[in-house]
Amino acid sequence: MGSFGKHIQAQTIPEWAAHYMSYKSLKKIINELTAPLTPGLSQSEAALQRLNTVKAAFFFQLDRELEKVNLFYLQKEADYKVRLKSLIDKQRSLRSRGPRNRTATIRALREAFLQSRHDLDKLQNFVEINGTGFRKILKKWDKRSKSSTKELYLARQVEVQPCFNQDVIAELSDTVTQCLSELENALEETELMAPTALPTQLDLISSPSLRASLNLTSSQATH
Repeated sequence: MGSFGKHIQAQTIPEWAAHYMSYKSLKKIINELTAPLTPGLSQSEAALQRLNTVKAAFFFQLDRELEKVNLFYLQKEADYKVRLKSLIDKQRSLRSRGPRNRTATIRALREAFLQSRHDLDKLQNFVEINGTGFRKILKKWDKRSKSSTKELYLARQVEVQPCFNQDVIAELSDTVTQCLSELENALEETELMAPTALPTQLDLISSPSLRASLNLTSSQATH
C-alpha cells in the first residue's frame, strides 16, 4: 500500500493544490525524532531535549496547516453561498418570462445549478481528504513519539473548525438538489406548453439557518 502522502497527491484538485495540508512536511518533522542526540548530555536528557524540540516544531506546523485548510474552506463556502443566492434569484425571475425565453433560461439555469453541485462535491472531497490527513499524521506522531495526543488535538483543534462541520455543505447540496428538481418539472411542463409556477426562494430552502446565511427574507421571496 502506498503512503498517504501519495494518496493526497493523487486526489488533489490541481488548482487547489496549495491549500491542502502538507502531509509530507509534517512527516518530515516527525522523522527528526531519529536525528542524532546532542553531545555533552546524558542519553536520557538528550533524548528528552530532542523530543521537546521536535514536538514544538511539529505542533507549530500542524496549527499552520489547519489554519490554511480552514481559511480556504471558508472562502469557498462564502463564494458558493453568494452564487447559490444569485441562482435562486434568477430562478424566481423565471415566473415573469414568456414561454419562448423561459425554456432556454431554464436549461441554462439547470446547467448552472449542476455546476454548483459539482463544486460542492469537490469541496466536500477537499474536507474529507484533509480530515483524514490530520487524523493519520497525528496517529503517526503518537506512534513515533510514544505519546497519546491524537484524540485530544482532534477534539480541541480539528473538529471544532468550520471546515469540519459538514452541516453547511449538506444544506447547500440539499438546496441545489431541490432547485434542480423544480427546474426539471418546470422544463417538462414548459415544453408541453403548460404553464407552471416556480416556488419562491423560501420554498426552495428548508433550513432556517441557511435562509439566514443567504440573506433571504419573506419580503424578498414575494417581490
